[in-house]
Amino acid sequence: MTLYPEVQIKAQEEIDRVVGSGRLPTLDDQDNLPYVSAVVKEAWRWHIVVPMGVAHAASEDYYVRGHFIPKGAMVMANVGYVQVADYRSEGQALILRTILILLV
Repeated sequence: MTLYPEVQIKAQEEIDRVVGSGRLPTLDDQDNLPYVSAVVKEAWRWHIVVPMGVAHAASEDYYVRGHFIPKGAMVMANVGYVQVADYRSEGQALILRTILILLV
C-alpha cells in the first residue's frame, strides 16, 4: 500500500461506502466489496502467505517429468517458484482491472 496509496484510498472509500464507520466488514459484505477483494488477491499474489503451499499425499504411484513419485509420498507445491515471473512490470492498475474483470 505504500507503493500505491491511491489504491488504499480507493479501497477505503469502498469500505466506507458499503460498510460505514460503525462496524468492521464481514464475509457477508464481500460481494459488495469487489475492489477490496481484488486488492487482497493482488497482495497475496505479490507475497503469498504459504510459500510452499499445503502438503498433499500422492494417491497412487506416478511420474512427473521422469521423476518417480511413490504412493503415499508427501508432495508440496513450491508456490513461491510459480510466482517468480515478474508481472508487476505490467502495472498495478492493469492487474487490479484484470482481477476485477475476472470477479464479474
